Amino acid sequence: MALFASTTTGCFIVPPPQPAAAAPAATTAPAATAAPAAPAAFPPQPELAETHTPAEPPSDAPKGLAEGKPAGAVAGAPEAVWIWHDAAGWHLRTTTAGNLHRFQGRVWGGKGQVGNVTPTRTELNDRFRKAGNWMFFDFNTRGFDDGFDFMIAEGDCAHFHVTIDGQPVPARIHIGAQGTSPPKATFRVCQ
Repeated sequence: MALFASTTTGCFIVPPPQPAAAAPAATTAPAATAAPAAPAAFPPQPELAETHTPAEPPSDAPKGLAEGKPAGAVAGAPEAVWIWHDAAGWHLRTTTAGNLHRFQGRVWGGKGQVGNVTPTRTELNDRFRKAGNWMFFDFNTRGFDDGFDFMIAEGDCAHFHVTIDGQPVPARIHIGAQGTSPPKATFRVCQ
């Protein structure tokens, strides 16, 4: 820094001269970057396997049997299908205690359609389809619980046909607060 004397008392500090501003460097386009990788494609998904129309008529469960959630209907419970009715409508859940099992079936109303279907905790390979009065489901469960909630017209009966790993297993179907099993895997419950 240069010091200059002044005719007045004191000193002024003068900064050294600054070099002339250089012209900005020519800018070049940013280097091309690879486009972000596309998310991995989902593996091909299986088609919904609709269960056949039950050949036998449904067995009748006692009226009101489905009222209230079964105590055992919790994630991680042994392999089973849990069905109940409450103020919010109808509910169907599946459990497997950590082992992979395939649950398939259909639900239908006796007089009207199944409506307001809401899947719960489903995975990639789980399938649902509503066709007219029928609601088809085909899903795999391992460890947690899968299922759906639905509505049918007040006073109508809910009809079910359920298989586990392709087999009718009525002893593994639990209905209502008492967890009652139907005599057949095709059954009707009226409220």
